[in-house]
Amino acid sequence: MDNLELKDIATGWIKKAIDTLFIFNPRATSMGILFGCIGSGLVSVFKPFFERPNIIRVFDISRFPWWLYLILGVFLFNLPHLFRREPLPPSVLRAFQTIAVGKKKGNLTKPQLRLQYLSVISQVVAQVNLDEETQQKAKQLENVLAPADSGDSRTKTARAPKA
Repeated sequence: MDNLELKDIATGWIKKAIDTLFIFNPRATSMGILFGCIGSGLVSVFKPFFERPNIIRVFDISRFPWWLYLILGVFLFNLPHLFRREPLPPSVLRAFQTIAVGKKKGNLTKPQLRLQYLSVISQVVAQVNLDEETQQKAKQLENVLAPADSGDSRTKTARAPKA
Protein backbone atom coordinates (compact mmCIF):
# COMPACT_ATOMS: atom_id res chain seq x y z
CA MET A 1 0.00 0.00 0.00
CA ASP A 2 1.22 3.45 -0.75
CA ASN A 3 1.10 6.39 1.63
CA LEU A 4 -2.07 7.82 0.12
CA GLU A 5 -4.02 4.58 0.65
CA LEU A 6 -2.84 4.42 4.27
CA LYS A 7 -3.99 7.99 4.85
CA ASP A 8 -7.33 7.14 3.24
CA ILE A 9 -7.81 4.16 5.55
CA ALA A 10 -6.76 6.18 8.62
CA THR A 11 -9.15 8.99 7.69
CA GLY A 12 -12.00 6.50 7.33
CA TRP A 13 -11.36 5.07 10.79
CA ILE A 14 -11.12 8.54 12.33
CA LYS A 15 -14.43 9.54 10.71
CA LYS A 16 -16.11 6.40 12.08
CA ALA A 17 -14.72 7.09 15.56
CA ILE A 18 -15.95 10.69 15.53
CA ASP A 19 -19.38 9.64 14.23
CA THR A 20 -19.60 7.05 17.02
CA LEU A 21 -18.68 9.63 19.66
CA PHE A 22 -21.34 12.02 18.34
CA ILE A 23 -23.97 9.26 18.51
CA PHE A 24 -23.16 7.99 22.00
CA ASN A 25 -22.33 11.27 23.72
CA PRO A 26 -23.11 14.25 21.47
CA ARG A 27 -23.12 16.89 24.23
CA ALA A 28 -19.71 15.96 25.67
CA THR A 29 -18.17 15.55 22.21
CA SER A 30 -19.47 18.96 21.11
CA MET A 31 -18.25 20.58 24.33
CA GLY A 32 -14.86 18.91 23.88
CA ILE A 33 -14.51 20.30 20.37
CA LEU A 34 -15.60 23.76 21.57
CA PHE A 35 -13.16 23.80 24.47
CA GLY A 36 -10.41 22.41 22.24
CA CYS A 37 -10.96 25.35 19.88
CA ILE A 38 -11.01 27.78 22.80
CA GLY A 39 -7.81 26.26 24.22
CA SER A 40 -6.07 26.48 20.88
CA GLY A 41 -7.18 30.10 20.49
CA LEU A 42 -6.04 31.07 23.98
CA VAL A 43 -2.63 29.52 23.42
CA SER A 44 -2.35 31.41 20.12
CA VAL A 45 -3.26 34.70 21.83
CA PHE A 46 -0.77 34.16 24.64
CA LYS A 47 1.96 32.73 22.38
CA PRO A 48 4.26 35.75 22.92
CA PHE A 49 4.07 35.13 26.66
CA PHE A 50 4.99 31.46 26.22
CA GLU A 51 7.96 32.37 24.02
CA ARG A 52 9.60 34.67 26.59
CA PRO A 53 13.12 33.56 27.41
CA ASN A 54 12.72 34.06 31.17
CA ILE A 55 9.88 31.51 31.53
CA ILE A 56 10.92 28.11 32.79
CA ARG A 57 9.43 25.65 30.29
CA VAL A 58 8.97 21.95 30.71
CA PHE A 59 7.47 21.75 27.24
CA ASP A 60 6.25 24.40 24.86
CA ILE A 61 2.46 24.13 24.54
CA SER A 62 2.43 26.86 21.91
CA ARG A 63 3.97 24.40 19.43
CA PHE A 64 1.11 21.90 19.64
CA PRO A 65 -1.02 21.74 16.46
CA TRP A 66 -4.64 22.90 16.64
CA TRP A 67 -6.03 19.41 16.09
CA LEU A 68 -4.26 18.14 19.22
CA TYR A 69 -6.30 20.59 21.31
CA LEU A 70 -9.49 19.24 19.71
CA ILE A 71 -8.51 15.64 20.45
CA LEU A 72 -7.60 16.53 24.02
CA GLY A 73 -10.89 18.38 24.54
CA VAL A 74 -13.00 15.53 23.15
CA PHE A 75 -11.04 12.98 25.19
CA LEU A 76 -11.36 14.91 28.45
CA PHE A 77 -15.08 15.56 28.04
CA ASN A 78 -15.80 11.91 27.15
CA LEU A 79 -13.59 10.51 29.93
CA PRO A 80 -16.35 10.35 32.59
CA HIS A 81 -18.61 8.53 30.12
CA LEU A 82 -15.86 5.98 29.52
CA PHE A 83 -15.62 4.96 33.18
CA ARG A 84 -19.33 5.08 34.00
CA ARG A 85 -20.78 1.62 34.43
CA GLU A 86 -24.36 0.56 34.70
CA PRO A 87 -24.96 -1.57 37.80
CA LEU A 88 -25.90 -5.21 37.29
CA PRO A 89 -29.38 -6.32 38.37
CA PRO A 90 -29.48 -8.06 41.79
CA SER A 91 -30.59 -11.35 40.21
CA VAL A 92 -27.47 -11.42 38.03
CA LEU A 93 -25.24 -10.58 40.99
CA ARG A 94 -26.82 -13.43 42.98
CA ALA A 95 -26.28 -15.84 40.08
CA PHE A 96 -22.62 -14.84 39.82
CA GLN A 97 -22.21 -15.23 43.59
CA THR A 98 -23.75 -18.71 43.45
CA ILE A 99 -21.36 -19.71 40.66
CA ALA A 100 -18.42 -18.31 42.67
CA VAL A 101 -19.48 -20.33 45.75
CA GLY A 102 -19.69 -23.49 43.62
CA LYS A 103 -16.24 -22.76 42.22
CA LYS A 104 -14.78 -22.13 45.68
CA LYS A 105 -16.23 -25.40 47.05
CA GLY A 106 -14.94 -27.29 44.04
CA ASN A 107 -18.41 -28.52 43.01
CA LEU A 108 -18.03 -27.24 39.44
CA THR A 109 -15.49 -28.19 36.82
CA LYS A 110 -14.09 -25.59 34.37
CA PRO A 111 -16.50 -26.60 31.57
CA GLN A 112 -19.42 -26.46 34.01
CA LEU A 113 -18.32 -23.00 35.18
CA ARG A 114 -18.18 -21.76 31.60
CA LEU A 115 -21.65 -23.17 30.92
CA GLN A 116 -23.05 -21.56 34.07
CA TYR A 117 -21.61 -18.16 33.17
CA LEU A 118 -22.81 -18.53 29.58
CA SER A 119 -26.28 -19.43 30.83
CA VAL A 120 -26.48 -16.33 33.05
CA ILE A 121 -25.24 -14.08 30.25
CA SER A 122 -27.68 -15.61 27.75
CA GLN A 123 -30.58 -15.02 30.13
CA VAL A 124 -29.59 -11.40 30.65
CA VAL A 125 -29.21 -10.77 26.92
CA ALA A 126 -32.60 -12.38 26.25
CA GLN A 127 -34.24 -10.05 28.77
CA VAL A 128 -32.78 -6.87 27.34
CA ASN A 129 -35.48 -4.54 26.09
CA LEU A 130 -34.11 -1.43 24.51
CA ASP A 131 -36.09 1.74 24.89
CA GLU A 132 -36.95 3.65 21.73
CA GLU A 133 -34.07 6.12 22.05
CA THR A 134 -31.52 3.33 22.52
CA GLN A 135 -32.93 1.42 19.55
CA GLN A 136 -32.61 4.55 17.43
CA LYS A 137 -28.98 5.05 18.55
CA ALA A 138 -28.20 1.40 17.80
CA LYS A 139 -29.59 1.77 14.27
CA GLN A 140 -27.61 4.98 13.75
CA LEU A 141 -24.45 3.26 14.94
CA GLU A 142 -25.10 0.31 12.62
CA ASN A 143 -25.45 2.74 9.71
CA VAL A 144 -22.20 4.51 10.60
CA LEU A 145 -20.21 1.31 11.03
CA ALA A 146 -21.71 -0.55 8.06
CA PRO A 147 -19.55 -0.66 4.93
CA ALA A 148 -20.67 1.40 1.95
CA ASP A 149 -22.82 -0.34 -0.66
CA SER A 150 -20.49 0.41 -3.55
CA GLY A 151 -17.69 -1.74 -2.13
CA ASP A 152 -14.88 -0.04 -4.10
CA SER A 153 -13.19 1.31 -0.96
CA ARG A 154 -13.04 -0.05 2.56
CA THR A 155 -12.88 3.40 4.07
CA LYS A 156 -16.14 4.78 2.71
CA THR A 157 -18.71 5.31 5.44
CA ALA A 158 -22.32 6.29 5.68
CA ARG A 159 -23.15 9.87 6.54
CA ALA A 160 -23.58 10.57 10.22
CA PRO A 161 -27.23 11.01 11.21
CA LYS A 162 -28.34 14.35 12.53
CA ALA A 163 -28.96 14.30 16.26
